[in-house]
Amino acid sequence: MAAIIAIDPGLSGGIAWGDDPWHPSTARMPDDLEDEIGMIALHQLLVDIRSQFPNIRAVVEKVGGYVGEAQPASSAFKFGGADSAARMGLVGAGITDIARPAPVSWQRHLDLPRRPRTAKGKAAHKRDLKDLAVKLFPRNKVTLKTADALLLYHLAHRGLV
Repeated sequence: MAAIIAIDPGLSGGIAWGDDPWHPSTARMPDDLEDEIGMIALHQLLVDIRSQFPNIRAVVEKVGGYVGEAQPASSAFKFGGADSAARMGLVGAGITDIARPAPVSWQRHLDLPRRPRTAKGKAAHKRDLKDLAVKLFPRNKVTLKTADALLLYHLAHRGLV
């Protein structure tokens, strides 16, 4: 079985990787992906992961400019930049088997309650995702930044994304 690297792109996203379905390593996305220092840090992490796992496939959550509510163009631009940095980092590290599931497609496998599309509903949904990740990975320190990546990792190991 190939190892998995799962990435929730964005400045508040995270990364989960490994070949053991129940004990992945995690990291949050670098805070400074808008400059070369953050891009280099991300690329180096991905190169290090690739050196540990020559047979690895990636799952990167597909992002868009609209996330359920209007946001400034500058925010959408930053979000897209972080996504591109993650994918370029993977390709630069030699990881080219990259799946791109949209949030609605991978989250439907989790059987979570539907939440209203409000700020309160979004926050509650993020807590639901984190709570599920804590249950699935009790040995990991799960944060709001790493929860989605852990859930993508879990689904990838089950062959669902």
